[in-house]
Amino acid sequence: SPLYVNQEDKDILMDAIKRDSAFLASHHMMDYSLLAGICHNNNTLVVGIIDYIRTFTWDKKIENYVKAFKSSGVFGGPVKTPTVVNPDFYKVRFTEAMNRYFSVVQ
Repeated sequence: SPLYVNQEDKDILMDAIKRDSAFLASHHMMDYSLLAGICHNNNTLVVGIIDYIRTFTWDKKIENYVKAFKSSGVFGGPVKTPTVVNPDFYKVRFTEAMNRYFSVVQ
């Protein structure tokens, strides 16, 4: 379910997410997550990108190819996007997901 923030906070958050994910993609990093929590002392949202130690090396490229083929529906299953993708695609997918998870309230 979404977290509700005001427009100014969402703009700041999305700017930081775009910058951070662009930095990670430029270093061939993928498969990272966002951790969000509420600081109970002052009731503020605290966020950070975590699990960014995996680079898109040759083994991940092969895994992407195999999973893409397996997920293509050629074996009769549903067509779906593989979870292991190149860093530039992951950056876009991650940023779009974060944009959906943080909804604006007035």
